[in-house]
Parts: sequence; structure tokens; C-alpha cells
Amino acid sequence: MRAFIAVVLAASAALVAASPVADLEARVPFFSKVFDNQTAATQSPSYMTFTLVDPFSPVTDCVEFCIKICDCKAVNVYLDNGGKGITLPDGKAAQYTCSAFSDVIDTSMNTNAGGQDEHGDGQLNFITRSSGWVRNF
Repeated sequence: MRAFIAVVLAASAALVAASPVADLEARVPFFSKVFDNQTAATQSPSYMTFTLVDPFSPVTDCVEFCIKICDCKAVNVYLDNGGKGITLPDGKAAQYTCSAFSDVIDTSMNTNAGGQDEHGDGQLNFITRSSGWVRNF
């Protein structure tokens, strides 16, 4: 019984010790961050598609999304404030969006700051926490 308890305690300690940053680095070794914490999303002719990602692991989910897409070379993950999704403390909705691109991206392409009325209620959305990741080949 003591051996079983020791194994359970060791496994629990390992789970607690794993940091999100270490987990991210382990899961996305083939991508490099090219920008972070921007207030606009990427717009590029190399845009391929998008998906909504988990607010607790947006970068990891976004990178994994790209890996599954043929010719995906970069992703932009950002918080669409006022978008249809999770509710923020101020009562407004938000969602993490992941856009995939067939070419590299950089901050010069971050020109989508929002400004759309996504709910038809006159409230305009805005972009925060925009980060870009490029695949290392």
C-alpha cells in the first residue's frame, strides 16, 4: 500500500511541477514566436483559414491546428474582445481566434484592430493579446 501511495504522490508532484511554459516549449518545438502582445491581428494574402481555440491553451492549440494543415507556415492567435465566445469580467464576450497562413508573418502585417459590430448591437470588437508564431523548417 505504501508503494502505491508513493507512486500516486510522485505522479501528482510531477503534474504540479509542469509549468505551462515548459509544456508549450515541449509541444511546439518547431515554431518560433515572432511577436507578442499586439493590439491587432495579422492580415496577409497568405491567409488560409481560422479556428477558435481554448482560452486556457490558445497558443498550443493554434500551433497544433497549423501542424495539421498542409503548407501552413505561420499562425496568429489573438483575443477578439467583443467577439462571440467567453464572457470577460466586464460582461463582454471574447474569444481566442487562431488564423493560419501559408507564408511567414511579422508585425508589419498586424493591421486588423477590430472595429466590427459582430452582434448587431452597435458594440465594436477590438483585438488584444495578438501573438505570431512561425514554423521552423
